[in-house]
Amino acid sequence: MRAVYSALDVATLVSDEESFPMCFLEAQSCGCPVVGMDTSGVRSTFARGRSGLLVAQDDVDGMVDALSQLIADEVRRKEMGQYGRQWVSANLSLEHMIDEYERVLTNAAAGKRHYGLPACSSAGDRHE
Repeated sequence: MRAVYSALDVATLVSDEESFPMCFLEAQSCGCPVVGMDTSGVRSTFARGRSGLLVAQDDVDGMVDALSQLIADEVRRKEMGQYGRQWVSANLSLEHMIDEYERVLTNAAAGKRHYGLPACSSAGDRHE
């Protein structure tokens, strides 16, 4: 799949419901920026405005606009792709996830009420 994602200018996902789309993680790990509809699962898989763009659910014109912006701006696409690769590595590597779950379980075992669950932080805004 690396060859496929690396050949794309932009990866997009138009979906009414997604739990955690692996395709966005795969695309970003190959340096491909992403554009998706605003569902909770999609929202948590990239850094909005930095590695991809988020479009309001069912906003077809917004999706066309977001894709058009990225297709027309090679520099921005490349910057987003590079950031996405770094973001996936920093936030979703096996080592990072093991460390985060170990921290959560340690806090739970210590009786702490707030476990600080691992979360994918999404920075930035919609495609505006």
